[in-house]
Amino acid sequence: MKKILTILAIASLAFACQKEPEVTPSVTLNTPSEVTVKTEGEIITVEFQSTVAWTASIDNSSFNVTPISGEAGTATVKVTALQNDSEDAVVANLTITAQSANAKVKFTQLQKDALIVEVTEKEIDCNEQDFYIDVKSNVDYTAKVADGCDWMIVSEGTKAAVASQIHVGVDLNKGEAREGSIIISGAGKNIEFVVKQAAFEPVFEVSSDWFEMGVEGGQYEFDVTANVEYAVKTYEDGSFPYHHVTRDGNHFTVTVDANPGYDVRQPYIKFTIDEIQDPVLDDNGEPTGETTAHVVKVYCNQAGRLALGWRQEFTWDLYNESHRYSVAMYGDYMFVCTGIGMKVFSKTDGSFLMDATDMLPFIPTGITNDDAGNIVLSVGGNYPLTEDGAFDEEAEYIPLDVYAIPAGKLEDPTAIVKLVDSYSNGFYGYGLDNIRVTGDVTKDACITMVSAAGYDGGSYAVAFEIKNGTPVNTYADYVTLPTGGAVWSSANMVAKHLGTTVDSGIFYIGYDTHYDLCYNPTMSMANWQHVLVTGSSWAEGYNAIDFIEWNGHKYASFIGMTYFGKVDWGVMPSYLWLVNIDDPANPVTVSCQKYYISDDPGSFVYGSTTDVCLEIEGDNLVAYVFDSGVSCFMKVIYPKL
Repeated sequence: MKKILTILAIASLAFACQKEPEVTPSVTLNTPSEVTVKTEGEIITVEFQSTVAWTASIDNSSFNVTPISGEAGTATVKVTALQNDSEDAVVANLTITAQSANAKVKFTQLQKDALIVEVTEKEIDCNEQDFYIDVKSNVDYTAKVADGCDWMIVSEGTKAAVASQIHVGVDLNKGEAREGSIIISGAGKNIEFVVKQAAFEPVFEVSSDWFEMGVEGGQYEFDVTANVEYAVKTYEDGSFPYHHVTRDGNHFTVTVDANPGYDVRQPYIKFTIDEIQDPVLDDNGEPTGETTAHVVKVYCNQAGRLALGWRQEFTWDLYNESHRYSVAMYGDYMFVCTGIGMKVFSKTDGSFLMDATDMLPFIPTGITNDDAGNIVLSVGGNYPLTEDGAFDEEAEYIPLDVYAIPAGKLEDPTAIVKLVDSYSNGFYGYGLDNIRVTGDVTKDACITMVSAAGYDGGSYAVAFEIKNGTPVNTYADYVTLPTGGAVWSSANMVAKHLGTTVDSGIFYIGYDTHYDLCYNPTMSMANWQHVLVTGSSWAEGYNAIDFIEWNGHKYASFIGMTYFGKVDWGVMPSYLWLVNIDDPANPVTVSCQKYYISDDPGSFVYGSTTDVCLEIEGDNLVAYVFDSGVSCFMKVIYPKL
């Protein structure tokens, strides 16, 4: 029993020694911190909250406060003001003190017949607006706009109260800065309130000028802030019929339909503001002295159904080796020929697998695939000219050889077949390059190559027919290309036949004074047709093309080289085109889209080339794209729609 009592005593002592939690002193007013008191006196109740015990005091003997102290919690005190018989206003300050915290309430008691406007001037901007003038008064007063100031209006002109406000409306100022007055009269005096409005500055702003939208479409909204008239053009009945705009005053709501195609869509709404003029600049970015109406466009960037399978940046010195790149597919592998070597990559993710330069008994100038999956390689084809266009006897002369590696036999060097044997012709000044094949080289096929700037200044497409796996002729058939001048590099243009014979029709596109896709059904110079205008410029040309049959149609894919792809020149990679060529003379664009993902290429090779290979994977069409200009290659997927 004694032991139990001892334990209880210790527990009681420990409980008694526990400290009460500390409370931070604070005072919070529940009533205004400034109060205007009637001249004849009155009793005002002040409510507040305190976390600790408090005291109250007031610094003017004409006022009295009760009670003067209290406990923590919500409390009230009453402040009694006597009648003010003086000719001046009386001010008293109530202080609620809670240890280290305090709160103050200022009381202002007006004198007899008082009219007080403490702030008598206001500066405002040029826009239409409203504001209020604070007045303290215990007499009736009037407020009116001074003569000549009809750009302002007073909506509450007479008031008799201790504290009140005058509501003033101001019109938009469309001219120079102006000044006006409002006269407030009462208690035997007039008070001038001066309003200074800034000169007109036209304003037009949109809350956002760029919206992202998914393939399935949706809705977005934005607001316009303006003090000027503006015209709106939505194009929904013409260029953007899938982009539906509704307007409620300056609030715009836009509904976007689902995107059924491959390409990104960028519909926009155009605002034209005549009262805001922008300088017209010349080609050098210098002002011409003329002006034009300000234009603002609100864009919607809607995703297309084109998908990126993967993208790889160059992580080795591949782009330093050469700028004449070509690509061929072989099973699960992608072979990249640099002109002085071969690299192998995975088609699954684009990862580097090996250097294959030593796999072959020769180093190819270019590689490609035929329609059966065989790899076709060109070697040599260098026919140098002197500066005056004559054949250069002293330069290195390498006749053209063309080889084939049958599908599935890459590992067997004895399976390599020579298709074209040491073809020589000094006519082709910059040599034969950019090999393309239609058909099956082990059966029937047509090999097409191009040559820039022969000794007569022209450029040419050269074709070799293959029958039963061997060339039909020991010489090549050729046609002059529809170039506007002498193209200086054979690697910077491309041609490919539609069928396995030279008269099956041929497409051409390149780097030149024009950048159009051209078609010739007969290999005659007179029969070239410009069948598709790309709109490309001097900064990008075309040097890669491939054909494929998919979904019961024939398609061509061609891609531009980023010839001058330096970021600080403002030039980005070219477009990847997918065109239906069921009717070759009237191709129909299915997709035309910038294929790059990064706006900041990591490296750049002057005059570098590209390549594209089309394959069918499941129901989808796939383009394997290689662009040495911006040091990347990628897998682009066209889902079956």
